[in-house]
Amino acid sequence: MDVVQQKQEALLARWLGDVVRVLRPGGMVIVENVAMPLCQSSKPDIGVRREWWTTFTHGHANQLSIDSTSTILGDDQLREWRYHVVMTKKEK
Repeated sequence: MDVVQQKQEALLARWLGDVVRVLRPGGMVIVENVAMPLCQSSKPDIGVRREWWTTFTHGHANQLSIDSTSTILGDDQLREWRYHVVMTKKEK
């Protein structure tokens, strides 16, 4: 994995941690229009691979209080190189 992709994933992980920290229990995180990484798409966007979300939420489920089974990935109906993510914060 190249350095740019690692930095993109690290930035997204920090951002996601901040979002989840202020989210109420049972609340949802919805991230729309996520781009695929440059290595997987011919489009000039920098994003993360779909598997990153599942790996991240399973690895940080307790720290972030994310229900790792709630992670849903959906295809963008208008742009095949983009996708959406939905996650739920655990109830206390």
